[in-house]
Amino acid sequence: MGESAAYVLKGIEDMLQTEVKYFSMVCKDGEKMYICLGKRALFLIDFEPPFQEQFYYAWVRRVIIDSDNLLLFQIDFHEGRQSLLLESFERSRLCDELAICWKADAMFRQWRWQPFPLKRGQCDVGRRDRARTAVEFTAAPQKMQRIEFKGYQLFLDDAYREDSLGADGMPSGRYRATGRDREIAVVVDPAASVSGLGRREKHSLRLAAERMARGNATDTEMMVLRSEQYHKKMNLVGDLASYGCWAVHLRTPQRDVGVIAIRRKFIPPVGDTYQDIFIVLHDDVGIEDAIMFMNGLERQADTLSPLVKFPFYDDTITKVKADALLYDEDSFSWFHAEGIISSQVDAARAFYKSIANLLNKEQCVEFRMEEVESETVIIEDPFRVIITLWDDAPGLNEHSDPLAWRNWRRRVARYLYWSIDGGLHPGEMDMGMLIKCHRMQSCTMRSRDILERLFDFFVHMSSDTRHFELDSSTLADKVGDPEFMQSFTMNKRPLLVLLEQGFLQRCLQEESPPKYIKFLADMINRPFEETGTELLVTLCNQIAMMSQIEFDKVQLIKEHVMLPLIELLRSDDDHLLLAVVKALVNLSSGNAEAKDMVVNEGGVRSIVPHLLNKPQELARAFCVLLKNCLTAPELRERILNDGAVAPLVTLLKKSKIQGAVRSDGVVAAAAAAVWNLTAHQNAKALAVREGAVEALVVQLGEDRSDEVWQKCAGCLMVLAANSDKNKEKAGAEGAIPKLVAVIKKTDAAGPRGFAAKKAALGALAVLTSEPKNIARLRQESFDLEKYEAQAAKDKDERVKMFIQQLHERLFGS
Repeated sequence: MGESAAYVLKGIEDMLQTEVKYFSMVCKDGEKMYICLGKRALFLIDFEPPFQEQFYYAWVRRVIIDSDNLLLFQIDFHEGRQSLLLESFERSRLCDELAICWKADAMFRQWRWQPFPLKRGQCDVGRRDRARTAVEFTAAPQKMQRIEFKGYQLFLDDAYREDSLGADGMPSGRYRATGRDREIAVVVDPAASVSGLGRREKHSLRLAAERMARGNATDTEMMVLRSEQYHKKMNLVGDLASYGCWAVHLRTPQRDVGVIAIRRKFIPPVGDTYQDIFIVLHDDVGIEDAIMFMNGLERQADTLSPLVKFPFYDDTITKVKADALLYDEDSFSWFHAEGIISSQVDAARAFYKSIANLLNKEQCVEFRMEEVESETVIIEDPFRVIITLWDDAPGLNEHSDPLAWRNWRRRVARYLYWSIDGGLHPGEMDMGMLIKCHRMQSCTMRSRDILERLFDFFVHMSSDTRHFELDSSTLADKVGDPEFMQSFTMNKRPLLVLLEQGFLQRCLQEESPPKYIKFLADMINRPFEETGTELLVTLCNQIAMMSQIEFDKVQLIKEHVMLPLIELLRSDDDHLLLAVVKALVNLSSGNAEAKDMVVNEGGVRSIVPHLLNKPQELARAFCVLLKNCLTAPELRERILNDGAVAPLVTLLKKSKIQGAVRSDGVVAAAAAAVWNLTAHQNAKALAVREGAVEALVVQLGEDRSDEVWQKCAGCLMVLAANSDKNKEKAGAEGAIPKLVAVIKKTDAAGPRGFAAKKAALGALAVLTSEPKNIARLRQESFDLEKYEAQAAKDKDERVKMFIQQLHERLFGS
């Protein structure tokens, strides 16, 4: 029935004076009504005008599911009673529930089990209206076929044939192309509540699409060639739901994987759920170019439609939810646009106008007040609106459960926040304007106080033992209570905005003593499922920012943020992982305690398996974190044992994936990590066996950035040091001319170019201790005297040392 049904169920049971197991909307003779399944009978009811009709299960002779119309079914009764001919948008579920209730009643009456009399066939033809049907059958275009799977239909190319059944004996949703190893699959996730999506819905859809693509890859190394929002071009049945799509093209050395993720949101008739559908295509690499590969997938994904068209929303349930303020912010926006408006909207308009008036007076934003909600009077104090709406809870009175009152007041806070954060009038006002007004030097003390109280009200922090009361305590007071911080509930979206826009940092750092770092630590130590991914990302970004200051970094570590951050490295959410790694990189920079915790508490073990299969930005961040932790000998030993060498060296090599190029940032970070790691003798030998020398020489010959040249030259210098075999190998691979070329290219560059030149000179100095490499250097047009003169000006002692060594080897002492 969905989460909304609980709010209508009690009203139905009061109306029928019996327990109801299940109810659903149906159509009878074109009229919408509800079918309700009780213990002994089913009922047809309507609210406006009030109507109810009862049919005992003992009367039911059979139920016919129409084979032509996906909505139509017929209930026949004994003793000449008139049959019911009904249409249901969830016919299959309704008949399953009816079968359960009928069997339970039959066993109660007869003390024996009986099969439910269900058949598929033609409903009463004489009473059917052939012109009316709620499903639109669409003919497949030429050279395409129509397929159905889990309540959806789409058109595939004729070349595809359905694969074998799944393990449960049901259709697998997989289709193979005739004569080649190409497969397309349809994956339908279970429906879930819209309220769980959060503010950054695109991130979750992107991650779901990329996760599905990786799940269909067969290699350890993979690269995302395309990951972007996609716009579905067709709505073949006029579906009322909202659609959002994301396209991903992932490639491995052996396989191309394309995914179109389609999120169908605000699904009618209730509108409080969403469902993710994935169209997945995979084939051998190189069969066709990337654009053609994805074009075929897009063409087929565009045709996806629900099998059954819902022509309307259930206005009873949606109106009940809107009036009780049970929707989240996105749902309020959707249904408001659909014309399903809460009865509390007048209060929202008055609140909006009151806030607009405050911003106008403070000259933060210029509103023409006569045009702002022109039919609403200005109420100077927005808290008058809040208190009035608090006391006007539908269905509650002075005898109601206090918890119901507290939940209502929290929902009021969320609704009024929605009204001023782009809900009532998108683009005209948002929470950021209120924060900006509070920050202005010209803002009066009275307005600043009102805004701070409003922010506290919007967030609505409360617990079972400490309920929210207006003006009872400040946000700073609540943050100072450790027990409260572990158990409170809140409205997440306004807290997210206050964090991102710096209000909480300014507010809590002004306390004596400052409380912002304590707040971040308490929040990151809360149970992850209560905090949610979206808020965790923002908290990690704030920790990363604060830990750039040494004093704050030490305080954060003292407040025990390290362990929850390391635990979050196990997440499969790439967006969260990137924020976590950024925080750990800053915390571990120059801090031995933090480095030790990352290595010894399992952080490295969480990272290593994903170095080759995550987006490049995340792979680079992983490498930087590993590099940070490779400064102590005992940590190098642990990281070596965790298997970091092989994937790091692989990142130095050219990708085996056709058409894929590793970014300069990834190569430079991997080289820096190997540079630090190979200070351990065992790691050096392992890196050489994995092909590190050859990979570094290849990278030095590429048209890369100064940073890549610096890190690769420095890493090569460490690998070759004290190893004639490695020096000879590097020389044979062509390292000498490539290092000379790097020195020449960076000759006139800035500080980063100088660092690359310095590293290249160091590598040359090490390699030329091997006689064959001296001969190779003499073959290059390398003007050593020029660099000797430059070194005298630069006054860099290590550069002078490298050039002196080269001079001695080329010309003698």
